[in-house]
Amino acid sequence: MTTADLAHEAGHSASAAAPVATPTHARFPFDQRALADFRTGARYFGAHRPHGRKHAGVDLIAPPGRPIHAIADGVVIQAPYYFYTGTNALEVHHPGVGTVRYGEINMHKVVRLRAGQHVKRGDIIAYVGRLDSGSSMLHFELYAGTGHGGLTVRSNPPYQRRHDLVNPTHLMTRLQHEAFGI
Repeated sequence: MTTADLAHEAGHSASAAAPVATPTHARFPFDQRALADFRTGARYFGAHRPHGRKHAGVDLIAPPGRPIHAIADGVVIQAPYYFYTGTNALEVHHPGVGTVRYGEINMHKVVRLRAGQHVKRGDIIAYVGRLDSGSSMLHFELYAGTGHGGLTVRSNPPYQRRHDLVNPTHLMTRLQHEAFGI
């Protein structure tokens, strides 16, 4: 499935996302399975949120402090910054995969990364954070990498994200299957 197909599934124009081959060099972001299925409940891409917004990623439930690994070689676009209710996010461009926002990461146990820094597949780049509500997870967003500017665009409903947002479910499902056989 191409990135354009994923964009179409996400309800975005297929022309907004450049086709990207399904990466064979990527890995699941955890060494262990997520504690709940990211394709169900409020965790799936497109799940309804308040005020007509839709969920712009998949949530990989894990205990706070679990290491998060770079899914592929890449370059940090945005060093860790405040994201959502007591957590940070980190943005990395992974050539051949796309741009990933690793969200809801720990804001106290921080891997010191800077924009322009290279990361390798498997490097620990962050740790799972704990939301003010007590939940803990990795919020994983995927972008084709064809857009410019910030990833959050409140004026772009229903996801309120940049136009090149793509559904990461196919990628995460494949990576989880390759890592854990599920």
